[in-house]
Amino acid sequence: MQITQCKVEKIESLTHSIKRVVLIPDSPMSFIAGQYLQVVMGEDDKRPFSIANAPRADGTIELHIGAEPGNQYAGQVLERMMKDAQIKVEGGLGEAFLNQPATQPTILLAGGTGFSYALSILQQLLGKPLIAPVILYWGTRSISDMSVSYTHLTLPTNREV
Repeated sequence: MQITQCKVEKIESLTHSIKRVVLIPDSPMSFIAGQYLQVVMGEDDKRPFSIANAPRADGTIELHIGAEPGNQYAGQVLERMMKDAQIKVEGGLGEAFLNQPATQPTILLAGGTGFSYALSILQQLLGKPLIAPVILYWGTRSISDMSVSYTHLTLPTNREV
């Protein structure tokens, strides 16, 4: 898998513990909605994060990183991104994607920041005419975790969500 240098375009809070990170790869990175990437912290230190968007024409990559106080694993990644304004990533990895167009009802099941990979698949599905119903179940620890501001989310305008 190829390692790609990315500019850190934006880091913003979605909730008290989830950060939205927008990356701009130096070269196009191929991935499928539902896959993840690994942030390269060191030669033997690669940390996986789900990609929170379907492939976009502008090539940007979005991550939703849960970094509660004391979570050094994710916190160190965010610190490096803020400090260096760039990061190396490796992706698209994993097999949590649709293998074919959804001709049967599709159920997306997510918990917490696991919503990010489901969100990317949802964006992919809503980008084309739906052939079958799509149902999203999203579990969170608290009601406030469901008050995520997704005003940045771009979905086709011909859909009700």
